[in-house]
Amino acid sequence: MHIEKNFFDNVFNTVMDVKDRTKDNVKARQDMEILCNRKELELKPQLNGKLFKPKAYFSLTPKEAKAVYGWLKGLRIPDGHSSNLARCVDANTGKLHGMCCTPNFDLRYHLPSTSLHCKCFDLSLSIFKAVF
Repeated sequence: MHIEKNFFDNVFNTVMDVKDRTKDNVKARQDMEILCNRKELELKPQLNGKLFKPKAYFSLTPKEAKAVYGWLKGLRIPDGHSSNLARCVDANTGKLHGMCCTPNFDLRYHLPSTSLHCKCFDLSLSIFKAVF
């Protein structure tokens, strides 16, 4: 169950583009330059000498992420099925906190069957459901 939780957290944080928790970082982009042929996602040098990391197509915009967090905050779940999930969501700062195994388990297995229509979520969650 902990492996599944870690996998879900990594995918969720990467898609939601959570600062300091996403796996889409500078080192990953440098590796992608070497291993993949994705010119649109490679780091681009700027005039001041710093590297610019273009927004990935699989990550949500802040507006879309806020909508997802608002949806999770307003989600009504019966007692006994992670009914305290709304308390774990902070829609203003865009964070999930204090999620132990049970709410995480319910979120992983019931989120794909809900009516959340976003191409990157549909793709990542279908991959997750296929793996586990």
